[in-house]
Amino acid sequence: MYKKLLYSSVSLPFSYVTAKAFLWQRRRKVEKILEIEARKKSLNNDPLDITPENGEDRYEYNFCSDEEFSEKYAYRPVEITGIYDHSNEILVDRVRDHERGYCMTLIYIPETINTFYYFSN
Repeated sequence: MYKKLLYSSVSLPFSYVTAKAFLWQRRRKVEKILEIEARKKSLNNDPLDITPENGEDRYEYNFCSDEEFSEKYAYRPVEITGIYDHSNEILVDRVRDHERGYCMTLIYIPETINTFYYFSN
């Protein structure tokens, strides 16, 4: 009798926690699938030119809300016009899952004092 009571007192909480973990994983899978679809849709958009105009140091994406930024700019291809500075390239070594490192190249924009980093594989 005591063995059955002890087994039930251990197995019931464990089964409850297991069921909650299953439901959480299932909900997370659906969220991830929706996020992947949204990112693919955003990556298929036309590139957006983010080069500052007329020497201004203001960027439209710096002055928008988080929701507006994620809706309009997140995971979207961008274009920027400038001059590559290959003499100051930085190699970021990253060996994980057989991936190569990244090469960061400075981009100077002649009309402004801004510099950007360009990442390439």
